[in-house]
Amino acid sequence: MTTAPPPTPGPFRGFPPSGTAWFKALALEQNREWFQANRAGYDTLWLAPMRALLAELAGPLAKVHGRKVGSPKIFRLNRDVRFSKDKSPYKTNIAALVPFAGLPPMMGPAALYLHLGLDEVVAFGFYTLEPAGLQRLRRGLLDERTGRAAQKLVAAAKKKGLSLSAMETLKRA
Repeated sequence: MTTAPPPTPGPFRGFPPSGTAWFKALALEQNREWFQANRAGYDTLWLAPMRALLAELAGPLAKVHGRKVGSPKIFRLNRDVRFSKDKSPYKTNIAALVPFAGLPPMMGPAALYLHLGLDEVVAFGFYTLEPAGLQRLRRGLLDERTGRAAQKLVAAAKKKGLSLSAMETLKRA
């Protein structure tokens, strides 16, 4: 994981559609020579837009969570193949984490995790919530008004073909 340098100037304008083709080509090539020759495509199509998006999300995330957020961390594209069944050297996604201020990334809860790539179109959510944050989330889901609103959002997402899942689940609460 690398620390994202300061975001590029300008507003987030989306991820260009040609970014998917870039990841598909990387999936076929999976070698350092191809990646080095085509790195500018990754920087332009994925890295710069991700930096701009994360810069724009900092304020809203702090407001939603009621606390300051830290500097975004964009995960490196190189795969750690030591413990992976997939030995291809490059990932075909871009992922980032926005930690809370004062907490090291990956060592506690985060304000946002975002993942875009070939396998999943988009994945986002909370990352290891603190007990108080988890209790607030559960209360919100069980509340008559906010719980119903959450159900409507999930139903609308499912109608559009999206799914809701967890990276890890507990056998018991």
